Amino acid sequence: MGRLTRSLLIVFAIVVICYIGVNVYNQYQQNIKYDKTAEEFEKSSKNKDKQIKNLKEDLADKNDLINRQSKEVIADEEKEIRETTSKFVKLILEQKPKTNFTDKKDDLKPLMTDKYFKSLFKKYQAKYNLYGDSEVENINVYMDEFKPENDKYAVFVEFEEKQVDIDDGNKEVKKKGSGKVTLERVDKKWKVSNFERFALDPTNS
Repeated sequence: MGRLTRSLLIVFAIVVICYIGVNVYNQYQQNIKYDKTAEEFEKSSKNKDKQIKNLKEDLADKNDLINRQSKEVIADEEKEIRETTSKFVKLILEQKPKTNFTDKKDDLKPLMTDKYFKSLFKKYQAKYNLYGDSEVENINVYMDEFKPENDKYAVFVEFEEKQVDIDDGNKEVKKKGSGKVTLERVDKKWKVSNFERFALDPTNS
């Protein structure tokens, strides 16, 4: 084989190698571009899904608010607020001898927000040991104008509390009490999120 032929073969081999190299490089770049495009498409798709979900939730909230504007629904919600408040106040304040505050957990939990429930029982678990006898009656709930667009509502309560001190010869004392109860609408239910008790005043009875 002559030098010319050998040189031509070498040149041809170099050309082939360069050609293959260029093709491999181009394919690599296309793969990178494809991966990037696929990633951007997936990200865009997730964003659109999130937007659609948010729009559906917003629409559902608006439809729910519209449905709650009727007099019947407003009356039902006001009734629910009053009943929840009265039941909560009675449960939270009444006590029997030799009982503990934590005994009320199961009865109180459905009436309270999770946050307030955890806060209340975590804070007072060891503090509230009840050795007196206390009954609550004549609970009155006072409400401002109810507005369905508000998911947080405060009411004021007045009540009579009869306390018997078993350590003091069963001495009975009647007092008038009052307080402020804050409720929040959670999963279409009104639940107590805070209770602020005011000072007790002795009655004349």
